[in-house]
Amino acid sequence: MPTILLVVIIGLFFQPYGWLSVVLLPVAFWIGYYASVNNRLALTNADVLLAQNGHLLTRKLYLIPRGRIQAMSMQQTVLMARVELSHLKIILRSGNEKQVVQVRYLPKKKAEEIYRWYRHK
Repeated sequence: MPTILLVVIIGLFFQPYGWLSVVLLPVAFWIGYYASVNNRLALTNADVLLAQNGHLLTRKLYLIPRGRIQAMSMQQTVLMARVELSHLKIILRSGNEKQVVQVRYLPKKKAEEIYRWYRHK
């Protein structure tokens, strides 16, 4: 939706060449589709969490042992609540630093299931 608004504004203010920005719409929709298809979360067994996220042309897969998870949080905006989606942020121990894995736009039930798994150590 923000992309459509941006294209209309550019089209109106930079006529006639501003309407060439319409070619951005299919690209923006493809990027959103790719990200949504490549975001997954699953439990492989009782002690390992599988998290996958994708952005542009990259896809990252994480195999996370339960012992490395330092914290986990669920986030949900007002608009996401209406369509039953949420983000899950996983903070991992990584030496002297932390590593953050965020899996976005998950079905709310799946995110709650993983969150309950983490809370019941």
